[in-house]
Amino acid sequence: MKKSTLLSVLITFTSTSPLLVAVNATNCYNGAPIPTGSVITIPAGASTDVLNNKIRQASNRANGGTVRLAGNLYTFGQIDLRKNVRLEIPKTTTIKVQAGSKFLFNLDPVGSSTTPNSRLENVIITTVGGTGKFKIDYSDASFRDKNIRAFRIGHTKNISISNVSIKDNFSKISAFTLTPSPDSRGPFINTSGTITGNPTYNRVPENIQISNSSISNAQYGYGLVQAQVGKNLCFHQLSGKGGVTLRVETGLDPLNEAGPTIGTLTRARAHDIQVNSGHAAVMLNPHSKTNGSFKASKLHSIDSSYTLKIDHGFLQPGLQQPLAGALSPAILGTFASVQVEDITADQTTGKNSAQLKYKDFERLPGVQTESQFIALSDDPIPAPLKTLPGGTTTPQVGKDVRLGSPITPVMIASHPRGSMPIDPAKGQYMVTLLHGGNVSSTATYSSGNPDILYIHN
Repeated sequence: MKKSTLLSVLITFTSTSPLLVAVNATNCYNGAPIPTGSVITIPAGASTDVLNNKIRQASNRANGGTVRLAGNLYTFGQIDLRKNVRLEIPKTTTIKVQAGSKFLFNLDPVGSSTTPNSRLENVIITTVGGTGKFKIDYSDASFRDKNIRAFRIGHTKNISISNVSIKDNFSKISAFTLTPSPDSRGPFINTSGTITGNPTYNRVPENIQISNSSISNAQYGYGLVQAQVGKNLCFHQLSGKGGVTLRVETGLDPLNEAGPTIGTLTRARAHDIQVNSGHAAVMLNPHSKTNGSFKASKLHSIDSSYTLKIDHGFLQPGLQQPLAGALSPAILGTFASVQVEDITADQTTGKNSAQLKYKDFERLPGVQTESQFIALSDDPIPAPLKTLPGGTTTPQVGKDVRLGSPITPVMIASHPRGSMPIDPAKGQYMVTLLHGGNVSSTATYSSGNPDILYIHN
């Protein structure tokens, strides 16, 4: 069999011998030590209720405690984590998700049986001995194109999750979701004609560490992690087959209606993030939130649309933004600073496995038509094509996501190329590729696009 040829693209910097400095993405968890003696053991085949009861028992100890799975196969529904608990799972263990579940591990007091509106603190989930990866499996056909999350992380502080391998089936939600935990009053509050954002959208994850984890069979736009909100977030050694491995996007509709400064991302760090046959290793999109800083290093893609994709802020059509005033322009989102370095991309000659929508396909060189897009190979998820820009108003026969060739290693839509001024009113913000200078590649990218494709609004 003839081996495929890899075209390797390395984004380098023209400054003399630049010293690449890895972003420290391992120092976000600052929880108190959790006792590892007198381990509570969960026998093989135990039920969801048994595990939840043992987690409660460990949490009720003076300084918390450790719970350890002993079997190789379990089927669980919703597992409610509690404060000061260390959950250890052997690397030989597979956890299947009970049919009909919306998430497996719930790290959010709201909506669980723990004290309502309290904050969940000091939880570690990892393998026994801290090596290898345990498995989570929701590849059953019942989860295909459905909402399912392996980890829901809400109003929390000091959470560390590591050494997880997730087998997806093109579900519609990222495996790890970091979301706010608001009350039931809605995104904004009208008090005698005075409108304010609901402050409970500030109940967000804080000091979160996600490390050495992976996903397979992920759908376009979703994937391993989506961080909607959070303070002091660390993502280290993450990989995905399909989708977006790390999606830093404040896209939840009510969150954006709550106002630009309530429920934001204030600090996030990432290192060693990879994607294969997907959409992007890392994607940033602030929607209408005024976010803080993001730093990343060592990003890599194989046969994927992008390695790094950065979008400008925007307001989702149909959303209310009452804090801007009825006659005021919409408030568009930004990041205070974005710094990235050490970006690489590989493409296998003749392989078309990058996950694309038409908005991506349009960015390929030359004239791209709807019929050419529809003629591409199908993504595994069947869904009608949305109305395509500049084309007919009737949805086409085909599928929303297609498989094609990669677009470019880096796409930046958050600011113009060169020295043109930044306009935050247009959702623009600066992205710094560290060590300055022009960016070049060691090979010609087969799509014909430059290594950095600037698309500004």
